[in-house]
Amino acid sequence: VQNKQAEFAYTSNEEAGDAFHGARAYKGNAMKDLRLALTVFPFRVGIIVRNNSDITKVADLKGKRISIGPAGAGISLLLTDWLKAYGIFDKAKIIKLGYRQGADALRNRTVDATWYYGIGDVAVDYSQELDFAIKLRFLSWDVSGPQFAKLKKDAPEAAVYGAFSRSQSKNLDKDLVGITVYCSEYSIGSLSENSAYR
Repeated sequence: VQNKQAEFAYTSNEEAGDAFHGARAYKGNAMKDLRLALTVFPFRVGIIVRNNSDITKVADLKGKRISIGPAGAGISLLLTDWLKAYGIFDKAKIIKLGYRQGADALRNRTVDATWYYGIGDVAVDYSQELDFAIKLRFLSWDVSGPQFAKLKKDAPEAAVYGAFSRSQSKNLDKDLVGITVYCSEYSIGSLSENSAYR
């Protein structure tokens, strides 16, 4: 999109934010003309632990083994931002495992926490399999305190949350605050309105 090889690009809000600000993979190459065209769908991300774990809130993740997704993947970058803002990242053992491998590691007790993933209000296959295999506890994020304010300051595009619906898991009896990622189409600001509607 930036070098006009395509009119639209499909990515997530946090990756688009990195591109706009010239952060991480886009360091030194800020794309200041990048604009949101439309949102396609939301991903819901939750941190989960075994139901019988001593981890009952996000702060309890300090000192624990946490799978945050594959190295370099958008999910691992997003969870890194959240865990840093909440003072967890440097005080936990962060493990970068593939999508299904993170779920398997929680099932096999080689990690204490991993992430649960849904598109809209439907959990993806490996999250559904884990949901039916063991009893889970979902951790809700406190978005009213100084940690979330830090996240909004340090990584505003990552500071998106929404209701993690109880319909996503048999282990949820109420909606919780979860991380939200919007997969969207982006374009450049100079794209004509006519081209955008074509």
